[in-house]
Amino acid sequence: MDATRRVARVAPAGTLAVLLLALFWRPLLRGEVFYERDIHLIFLGQTETFVRAVLSGSWPVWDPYPGFGQPMLANPDAQVLYPPQWLNLLLSPGTYFVIFVVGHLLFSALGLHALARRLGVSAAGALTGAALWMLSGPLLSTVNVWHHFAGAAWIPWVLLAADRAMTLGRRVDMVAWGAAAAGQILAGSADMAAMTATLTLGYVALRSGREPRAVPFGRLALLAAGAGMLALALSAGLWLPTLDVASRSDRWNLPLDVRTNWSVHPASLAQAVLPLPLHRLPLDDRWRAALFDAREPFLLSIYVGAVALALVAGAVAGPRRPGRTVFAAAAVAAVLVALGKHTPLYVVLTTVVPPLRMIRYPSKAMVIVAFASAMLAAMGYDAWRSPRPGDGGRWRRTVALPLLALALAAGAAALLGWFATETVSGWLLDPRFPVGDRATVLRPLAGRLGLAALACATTAALVWARSLRPRAATLGVALLAVLDLVVAHRSLNPTAPRKLLTYRPATLDYVDQRDGSRLYAYDYYGVAGKRERYLTHGPMEELQALRESWPYPFADVIALRSYLLPPVGEIWRLYGSFDMDQRGLYPRPQARLALLLRALEGSPGHQRLLRMGAVSRMIAYHTEGLADLSLLATLPSLGRDPIRVYGVPDPLPRAYAVSGARIADGRDALVTLLDPEFDARREVVLAEGSPAAPDPGFAGTARIAQLAADRVRMDVDLSAPGFVVLVDGYDPGWRATVDGAAETVLRANVAFRAVRVGAGRHVVELVYRPRPVLFGLALTAMGVVAALVIAARSSPPGRTS
Repeated sequence: MDATRRVARVAPAGTLAVLLLALFWRPLLRGEVFYERDIHLIFLGQTETFVRAVLSGSWPVWDPYPGFGQPMLANPDAQVLYPPQWLNLLLSPGTYFVIFVVGHLLFSALGLHALARRLGVSAAGALTGAALWMLSGPLLSTVNVWHHFAGAAWIPWVLLAADRAMTLGRRVDMVAWGAAAAGQILAGSADMAAMTATLTLGYVALRSGREPRAVPFGRLALLAAGAGMLALALSAGLWLPTLDVASRSDRWNLPLDVRTNWSVHPASLAQAVLPLPLHRLPLDDRWRAALFDAREPFLLSIYVGAVALALVAGAVAGPRRPGRTVFAAAAVAAVLVALGKHTPLYVVLTTVVPPLRMIRYPSKAMVIVAFASAMLAAMGYDAWRSPRPGDGGRWRRTVALPLLALALAAGAAALLGWFATETVSGWLLDPRFPVGDRATVLRPLAGRLGLAALACATTAALVWARSLRPRAATLGVALLAVLDLVVAHRSLNPTAPRKLLTYRPATLDYVDQRDGSRLYAYDYYGVAGKRERYLTHGPMEELQALRESWPYPFADVIALRSYLLPPVGEIWRLYGSFDMDQRGLYPRPQARLALLLRALEGSPGHQRLLRMGAVSRMIAYHTEGLADLSLLATLPSLGRDPIRVYGVPDPLPRAYAVSGARIADGRDALVTLLDPEFDARREVVLAEGSPAAPDPGFAGTARIAQLAADRVRMDVDLSAPGFVVLVDGYDPGWRATVDGAAETVLRANVAFRAVRVGAGRHVVELVYRPRPVLFGLALTAMGVVAALVIAARSSPPGRTS
């Protein structure tokens, strides 16, 4: 038995698991955890809040910590209705995330393997394609944005279910199609769901006309419609609340410049076929601005493999295969979308399909490029293995020549990086980067390019060897392609010792929220120009300071945790306040209030808003404009500016009572809040209703008796009718009762809550139960029942119904 057959007979799951072990041996064998970017900034705190809510008996529908509180279930990346998320009730977040990552990669790779086999690809070819997809840069780069990662993992399964429905035409296959699409939606990525739906519809439309086994078009249309309705019903518990929240936020109509951030620059496309991790270099500002919008790239790697290109080219040069045209077209279209602002296609698409305006960061489309390339590579494996008489010239033109060109380009770049370090660094690197360190950052990259050049040249030589030993040549190409991606991405998703995620910063000792007050941690990156105005160093100097003062390799995590950068404080149950709207899902009034606070810096209105927001502590690096606050502590940081903890004098309590009311909304309400004649301790600004003059003899107290994730109970005692104000974010999903009788929740002081209460002692309770959540969950329950009934009544295997 030759080597190819032996590889083909190895269980796909076992082979793929070995590859995952090679890539993630640190978390799997040493117990380390993932932490990078949004994992430690958002996921950990968000997940802890989810677990606390469920274990305390609350519905996991409201997150009380970021900003002034935000919907949880309606936030897709919280994944409240995604079944794996509930494993967090049994596991620590760090352990869960390792299982989440490895499990989804294996799950997705097996899906691609099954899809390739269904399209007639050999077992070895399908295994090769599955490995290349699992190890691809675009897929692995979404690990730190877990909802996009989970959504991407479902792509092959949605296509597989669609293919089965297209060729078998059974109702049970329609149910499987709808369930797979629903699973992807519940994973939380509208982007991946939209791209997969587009790919699936194109796949079905293009293949159904050529597939001799395809069911009649009329029935196929009914099956597709049924699967779509079932997917929407099963996932309604997520998308109905999300659309409701998005309709009241800026996410519904994001500006073009915001949506097209993190587009793939045309020059960056070279990184798809060459291992060029440019984001790791201290690039000159003009290069960083051009390539990555002056930040790190959204996808840290878009590399799909230099050697893998030989297998993709083999699919093009080989005989026609089912699905080849679809996947080739999908790869080209996805590249055009990923270019975003660098091509007019993105504007055309979002104009024709307005809901696409909710999707940010076009570079995510490179995930589709990676998937389509892996499918083509699987087909290319079989084309490599089965040479046909007379196809040598076509293979040399289509496969060998591009590889030789790539080898020359990589080799030339490697030589320049190694022997012309000074010239290359002067053209590419930040001039502030120390001259003595430039070779240390450029030569490893040059070495990797040299290896890529050697691999491409070797693969090109195998084109000629293919005519003599096709199976051996094919196996060599496949192994080189897989090894190339393992080497390129072995450190793409860094891990850390578990103690990193349990690090408790000293800053917490100066933030006391036992009275329910709030914290304002200044965000220097949320508004343009703030970092340059207030900080005494730029990004490069900050990097050097981190290296000098904290040799620990995870200094950035320590720095952000020490500063309690929003929403990191959620880990320790810290109530935030005027946080910037990173997702674009804040209600518009709350987002405007946060921007107003930043516009008022250095004026009396700044402290006035902080007090109205029940903020008792502010954390900042700078001192400018903060003289009216009391400096409580100056703590060492990992940069050149120390962490400063300020006290806000005489803030309003979290809950209080007033007798007067002014009626104003929008800009008028903001102006009213800043009016020196407006006394927030005696009156409130309501968005609607009837005005009421403050009662000079009014006295009232409001004490928070219960503060849970989805409810607040207050004991109130008023000398006369008035309003109880709660400095928590307003949302129309909040329901109020006063002594058990329903009462309207009013939007107060632009973004908070208020309830009208009569004189005397009362119990005021607010519960978060938005109608879209209730309707969505009911529809999801009905979808589950419908899916079970349809599957149970479907025709037996081998017959169509």
